[in-house]
Amino acid sequence: IYSDAEECPGVTHEDLGTLISLTQEEDGGPKWHLMMDRSTPILTYQAWLRDPE
Repeated sequence: IYSDAEECPGVTHEDLGTLISLTQEEDGGPKWHLMMDRSTPILTYQAWLRDPE
């Protein structure tokens, strides 16, 4: 938690690297299924579900 005087840090390159490795590694678990893919001129959104069945 940050006080009003402190600035909350943004996402770092290290954070992005960790996220990328988590989403690209194969851990032997169930496959990911794309549930939704929507785009606007300034935004792309994808929703994924990891279904254990």
